[in-house]
Amino acid sequence: MKRKLFFRLTLISMLTMAFVSSSSAQAKISAASLDSLRTMKPPNGKALVYLLRPYNFMGSLLSIFLTCNEKNIGSVRVKGFIYTILDTGQYKFTAISEGRTNLNLSVQADHTYFIKVKVPLGLEMIDEGPARELLGRSLLSKDCRAYNSTK
Repeated sequence: MKRKLFFRLTLISMLTMAFVSSSSAQAKISAASLDSLRTMKPPNGKALVYLLRPYNFMGSLLSIFLTCNEKNIGSVRVKGFIYTILDTGQYKFTAISEGRTNLNLSVQADHTYFIKVKVPLGLEMIDEGPARELLGRSLLSKDCRAYNSTK
């Protein structure tokens, strides 16, 4: 009996910590601004890349730091996203947490790309339909370098 109670209390405290830490890691922006970021088009002659992290209880307390060609572009927590705007070319995206994983991507001007950030650590391209659905349920990370550079 005591063991079950301890387990339940531990689970409740972990869930509370996950909720508080993930919500405080999101940018404070209006709903209209968030919607415009979710539906934006790449600037003329540039590519737009979204990096999305869906909910997964495993690893939910961890931030995953992201780089593009060795430059910091931000970090994401559960149900968060960042984006970056790039010139046409080859790029190496890296996710760093308790390990490191890479994804090489060739981007073209006027295209939008979607990368899913997974736990256990991984990066994978996802199709636009599922990506837009996931993006609609995600919040902008307060550590999105592209967004912070335009404020």
